[in-house]
Amino acid sequence: MRNYIATFALLLSCITCFAQGDVTLFTYIYEDVSVMPMEGAHVTLQSSFGETQVESADMDGTCRFDDIVSGQQYTVIVSMDGFSNMNFSFVAPQDDEDVIMEVEVFLTGKEG
Repeated sequence: MRNYIATFALLLSCITCFAQGDVTLFTYIYEDVSVMPMEGAHVTLQSSFGETQVESADMDGTCRFDDIVSGQQYTVIVSMDGFSNMNFSFVAPQDDEDVIMEVEVFLTGKEG
């Protein structure tokens, strides 16, 4: 088992590898002050080759994206009414084993 850790502004990304070669991304969306899950937050995953997947966070603030292509660059955009959007990019790891990526995103309320 391999562990990779990377830090992004306002989020933590932990990558844990299993065995097979597929890449899966889990996002966990929270409100930054209360740290409550953000049910209904919209999460968009855009690949560098033009494919887009959109999911809504469940009651636990979780979204899952399967079929991520190893070695490709992706952009994740998290949005919810009344909150500032959060986005970040990553390159999907290349590995002979399955890769599970877990990302915590903390949304900040808009002022005004």
